[in-house]
Amino acid sequence: MEEAVMNRHIIQEICWKFQKWLQIGNEKKLRDAKRDVDQFLTDCISLKCQKLKVGNEEEEDLDLLTNYMKIMAEKSSDSEEISEKILKDELLNLAFAGKNAVSACLAWLFWLLATNPKEENKIRQEILKFSPVGKWKFSSTEELKKMVYLHGAICESLRLYPPVALQHKAPVKPDILPTGEPINANTKTVLSFYSMGRMESIWGKDCLEFKPGRWISEGGGIKHEQSFKFTAFNAGPKSFIGKELSFIQMKIAAAAIISRFHINLIKVHGVATPPLSVLIQIKNGLNVEVSRCD
Repeated sequence: MEEAVMNRHIIQEICWKFQKWLQIGNEKKLRDAKRDVDQFLTDCISLKCQKLKVGNEEEEDLDLLTNYMKIMAEKSSDSEEISEKILKDELLNLAFAGKNAVSACLAWLFWLLATNPKEENKIRQEILKFSPVGKWKFSSTEELKKMVYLHGAICESLRLYPPVALQHKAPVKPDILPTGEPINANTKTVLSFYSMGRMESIWGKDCLEFKPGRWISEGGGIKHEQSFKFTAFNAGPKSFIGKELSFIQMKIAAAAIISRFHINLIKVHGVATPPLSVLIQIKNGLNVEVSRCD
């Protein structure tokens, strides 16, 4: 699905629309994928609705979808039902951005740490402040917030390899870009998050270097950048709603692995490169050797 979406940003609009009309190539793959995903989401939502109506959900049923539906039901009036389309859109948002993006970011993080062992060791030493080698377990989000260097490493990974490579916007009425150039209504403007994370004018002369320290303030706390500069989670009203949840997931997974294992690239791996896709993952996966920490 990601490759088909990316294809629309590469070829001329008339070409992919013609493919869509004929139902050939990537457009056929995209249609089939959308149909399968839509049917899967319909089944999930229908099953959850039935369980919520009869009130027989069990403890293992209290997942993210169930909780979200309960919250939406409480906020809605009695005469207002939550549309299935809204639920599907939110599920897709959480599934693709919350799952695929997290796994892609972690893969790039381990690639960067394997090629920067000093940074890996700094993170490990930070984690060891909370527990002995190989014993760290998640206890609270407050503890995760104290892992400042780990947070900086994740932000650096997201800056250099944002899960979503690009996005396009279109104004509903004529507007003026920050550069002073006028733009007509419905004109598509492509934003390359990948390029923005590597621009010297935004991040300085060391923009291509992996430096978790750039995310640490002079006081030793987390340095927060405005979302229009650090665009990994988008910006403005369309920013990703699961940002904090994604950070927690990545910190737990990274801390559990780094505190227990050394990560080394195998010699045949070569340079990690992203595929031609709207989602920046490591092409052919990340091949590593792991060894237990002493």
